[in-house]
Amino acid sequence: MPDSGPDFEQTIADLTARAKNVAEELKSRVTQTEEMRRVPEENLARLSEEGLLGVLQPRRNGGHELSMRAHLCLLYTSPSPRDL
Repeated sequence: MPDSGPDFEQTIADLTARAKNVAEELKSRVTQTEEMRRVPEENLARLSEEGLLGVLQPRRNGGHELSMRAHLCLLYTSPSPRDL
């Protein structure tokens, strides 16, 4: 997928919206995450359910096959759970 154009912009907007929804849930587990000193399985499951772990993954393997630029764009526009 090219890093510009309506499809790119829509994909980034969709993934950003998903990340914002997941961030609310992840925020509720910040203390647990820090105490465990690892990412809880629930967090990984939610990120996977929303397709956020497959941003760079090839389409043939179920991912979005976006570029590193798109991945960084998504990370930059997505909220951190601490910021919510």
